[in-house]
Order: sequence, then structure tokens, then C-alpha cells
Amino acid sequence: MVFYNGTEYFPEKTELRLSEAYEADKGDPQLELKVQVLNINEGNNEKLKNQCRILKEYMQYVDCVRKYAEEVPVEEAVPRAVDECIECGVLAEFLRKNKAEVIPMSIFEYNEEETLKAIKADEYELGMQDGIQQSIGLMIESCAELGIAKQDTLEKIMEKFSLKETDANKYMDEYWK
Repeated sequence: MVFYNGTEYFPEKTELRLSEAYEADKGDPQLELKVQVLNINEGNNEKLKNQCRILKEYMQYVDCVRKYAEEVPVEEAVPRAVDECIECGVLAEFLRKNKAEVIPMSIFEYNEEETLKAIKADEYELGMQDGIQQSIGLMIESCAELGIAKQDTLEKIMEKFSLKETDANKYMDEYWK
């Protein structure tokens, strides 16, 4: 069982299979790993959290960190959240006893999540740029094969892809055959 508490949308309850992580569908695998995933963010699996005080308080702590991280850097947000939770009795005994380890670990995990989001956004942007470049190349090659004039093709890619003439000419040099 896995508890999900990330910031992206995730269903309240789902099952993940190891075989789904691979592109090629190999039919029915001989050995399969199935994992039950429960979203424990606010508004999800409330009955479970009400039955497990530690799980509920853990999410209260996470929500407190997130609240402060909207206002101040995470390096300030985490100690504030730890102190507030101790005052309010949220994971108080654990946080009091393990404060020295909890603070750096929480900062690391929060920064890791933000770093992964940034990497994901950068990779998406690179993928989009690659897709656009491929589309421009295919359009130029198709126009050439159809006998459309080079100047007309240049103007068309400038219009369709909002390119400057210098950039459009670079694509023309690369793809016009």
C-alpha cells in the first residue's frame, strides 16, 4: 500500500501495476506487482485518516508546511510548521523528540518535489519544442514534395509557426530538398 500526498491531481483510490510502467504491452505477465495507492490529501480518504490519528496528523503537518511555504522560503516554513504543530498537539511527541532530523528531512523532501516539478516542466517544454521542430520539418518536406514554391513555403511556415524570417530560413536550409 502506498499513500499519496503530492500536489498534483490523483484519484482517491487506485491500483498501480508494475507492468504499466513499460511502453511495450507484453500481454499477461507471469509475475505482476500490484500496489494499492490511497490519496491522503485533504478531502480524500477522510474515514481512513479519522481511524488512524498519526496519518491524519501527518497530513496536518504537511498542510501546515505547504501553507507557510506559500509565504516564506521552505527553509523558514518547515521550522515554523514544526513549532506550530508541537503547540497544537499535532505529532507533538514525535516532532519534539525528532525535531533535529525532521526539519532537514522535510526541507529536502519539499525541495525534491519542487525540483522534480521544475524538471518535468523543462522536459515538457523541450518535448514541445522538439515536436514543433519536427512539424516544421515535415511541413517543409511535404511542400517541397508537392512542388510548392520555396518562397510560398517560407511564408507559410512563418505564418503557421509565428517565426521570424531568419529562423524560418534556417529551417528551410535544413529541410528543403
